Amino acid sequence: PETDVELLVVLRDVECPWSELARMDEVLWRHTERTGVTVTALPVSRAEFGQPTTPAVLRARSEAVRVG
Repeated sequence: PETDVELLVVLRDVECPWSELARMDEVLWRHTERTGVTVTALPVSRAEFGQPTTPAVLRARSEAVRVG
């Protein structure tokens, strides 16, 4: 409800989600500033996406639209 677009970013490995988010932050912020569309991201590993254990990943697998 707080964001316009929520991205689930599937990466080969994710050691620290916060570090991955820090790397994405500038791109997400620039997009939000330029378009007014708020974009958030949740980085997950391929393993987590393949066998989800969190509600966010379970929801993404059932509701998501693949974009890449």
